[in-house]
Amino acid sequence: MRMRQVDRDAPLQFLRTAYEPDDWIAVFLKSYETGHTAQRVGPVSLVADARFQAWLRWRNLIRSNIYVSVNAIRPGRRSRTRESVRAIRHVFLEADHDGSQVLAAIDLRRDLPGLSYVLHSSPNRVHVFWRVAGFTIEQAEALQKQLARELGTDVAATPCTQTTRVPGFFNHKPQYVPPHLVTIEYRDSTRVYTPDDFPIPIAPMMATVPVRLSRGLNVRFNRMDRARRYLAALPAAFAGQPASTFAPWTAPEWADSEFFVYDYCVHWPAPRAHIPGSRTASTLSEPVRLKPASSSMSSFTR
Repeated sequence: MRMRQVDRDAPLQFLRTAYEPDDWIAVFLKSYETGHTAQRVGPVSLVADARFQAWLRWRNLIRSNIYVSVNAIRPGRRSRTRESVRAIRHVFLEADHDGSQVLAAIDLRRDLPGLSYVLHSSPNRVHVFWRVAGFTIEQAEALQKQLARELGTDVAATPCTQTTRVPGFFNHKPQYVPPHLVTIEYRDSTRVYTPDDFPIPIAPMMATVPVRLSRGLNVRFNRMDRARRYLAALPAAFAGQPASTFAPWTAPEWADSEFFVYDYCVHWPAPRAHIPGSRTASTLSEPVRLKPASSSMSSFTR
């Protein structure tokens, strides 16, 4: 079987789309056959230069895999350590299996914005990107870790120093014969998202909420996070509008009323809005005392 040709335009389009013109990035090369690695750090304009691209094509021809940093590097640095990251350019996840299922799960998430692009690194394996600005390193890593846990992607691929494959080159992992051409699917690639477009990671939030646990220690904190996200999908609530403005509403099966109301009361600022539903239709402007939903929780304190 004849191997497909390298796509010469794909790397250049990716560089133009994924980074700012004055960004510096790290390009990393690795051979799985020899173990040889190489790294170059420089401006996007240098990486896009015809001579640099020719060098990358030659290295890919002799079975080096071509990677690039997901985020921008500080000018003048020679590495892609955490301290060398200048700016977060992407919220990034790597699905090393069940790529199509991961994409379907993301599309169903009402609390997540649309993907910017999807890189197909190998059969049923994808790298997903949201173009972003205004993220700190800590914010980006916390969000990526949470989404990786929820969506079943690779938690080890959540540091801000992560690399991705460069589209247009071949994936030369030994199991792919012939090598797999890395491709990319652009979706909403012009929009740049901010932290406000994503759910707040639950772990940092829960660190500020005093909760007494019973011996079971099996509290389903993810339910509170899902309840919080469900509220985020009801914009009328945040405008202080009455429940009558909502369409007929039924609490989803995961929204235990205790979790649902408690999370709302603790985390969303005043003025409280009316929440539709017969059990929680009153205005929630005062602290609410709640009984535990099960024996796994002894009490909440506010």
